[in-house]
Amino acid sequence: MESFARVDTLPEAREPRSNSYWPVLGAVAVGCCVVGLVVNPQLFVFGILVGAVVLLEWMVSAWSERATGDAAVNRRVRNRVIQPIEIPVFGAIGIVALVFLVSRVLLAVGENASWILAIGFAMLVLLLGWLFAAAPKSTRTALAVICILGFLGVIAGGVISAAQGSRDYEKHEQEKPFLPADRNQPIPTSLPEN
Repeated sequence: MESFARVDTLPEAREPRSNSYWPVLGAVAVGCCVVGLVVNPQLFVFGILVGAVVLLEWMVSAWSERATGDAAVNRRVRNRVIQPIEIPVFGAIGIVALVFLVSRVLLAVGENASWILAIGFAMLVLLLGWLFAAAPKSTRTALAVICILGFLGVIAGGVISAAQGSRDYEKHEQEKPFLPADRNQPIPTSLPEN
């Protein structure tokens, strides 16, 4: 343990003093699984993935909060153990979830509205990225809250759209395929008599 914390001696462990939000996220994952069983199998898989992530994070947080008596050392221990896993995994899950949920919304709205929404969403992502890069540290918290609220809105819109289903598409009659003349037939040498 001393090698993870990079200290010579470890203080005594004490009970955690902060509240955990992992049970709430676990309840959201269970809710997604239940709704997904009834409505959409993709939502069920999404709930399973969120539940697995919540379980992993909850276990590591509970372990690291009791690792030592110093909260700063506990944070360092937790970060050394879980950050090499959580940053790429959470980034990938977040991107896949965002793309999937936005696609559900675009499939649920009309044909003309879908391309307008897609362009608007792309412009919003670009604008928020630019603001986050250009903003000083004081406004980054506000932008992070806006991004989280926007992601929750996308989740709600995606779940509602997945429950509603995609729009109806016109079925086109399939044309008969063009068949060229058979080149293996012999060419007639004389014209037929009338």
